[in-house]
Amino acid sequence: MKKLCILLFAVFFLFFLINRVYGDELDDINQQLKELNTAYNQSKAATAPLESQLNSIKQRVAFIEQDLINKKISIDNGYKNLQKQTEILNAAIRSFYIKSYYNSPILTFLSASSASEITQLLAYQKAKADQDKVIITNIVLSITDLEEKKKNLEAEEIKLAAIKISLDKVVTE
Repeated sequence: MKKLCILLFAVFFLFFLINRVYGDELDDINQQLKELNTAYNQSKAATAPLESQLNSIKQRVAFIEQDLINKKISIDNGYKNLQKQTEILNAAIRSFYIKSYYNSPILTFLSASSASEITQLLAYQKAKADQDKVIITNIVLSITDLEEKKKNLEAEEIKLAAIKISLDKVVTE
């Protein structure tokens, strides 16, 4: 009987001990879950501004990409117009040099009948020469401007590619 009492007492003691141990473990797990949820919410709140900044950066990159496409189209159109302007340039240069040889002041003096006609012919020749010079200068400036825009576009494309690579790296991290 004594053995039975000891056995009952041991079972009863173990029963309360096991219940208390399991209860403590469940309380610990619940506490850890609460802490984990709190940390998760804090992490979410901390990353929300970063995500909005990231989205803003992505939108700016997309805008820059579209701007680069527009610039490229503009440059391509400029080169197409340049072909037409090159024809005009060639004609203007040809005309300028031809006129510079046969528009001799001595020839003008000999061919004109009066001083007013000489003045008028010289003024006309000067105006035509100046007009040819302006055409030549404008076309050369257009060519220079297109080349500069093309260099800038290439530099911007390289910078944008580097930015996109670093942005992708940040996003994956």
